[in-house]
Amino acid sequence: MDPTGGAAIIGDNCYIGPSCCLVERVKIGDNVTLGAGSIVTKDIPDNATAAGNYAKLLNYNNPGRYIVNPWEVN
Repeated sequence: MDPTGGAAIIGDNCYIGPSCCLVERVKIGDNVTLGAGSIVTKDIPDNATAAGNYAKLLNYNNPGRYIVNPWEVN
């Protein structure tokens, strides 16, 4: 691991809410939803929903179900 930190690794089809902080080199899995204002200090596995300060896993059931208009990269 790089001792100077490094960038987070973000999977496909993720929703990262406003004002989230991804601390150093965390890995965000595919199909993950992060709630607004979350501070992520540990890896988040695929298909999870996490939120809070510090972010904790809330569930693995249908992440992103409340995201009505996701922003898409074309």
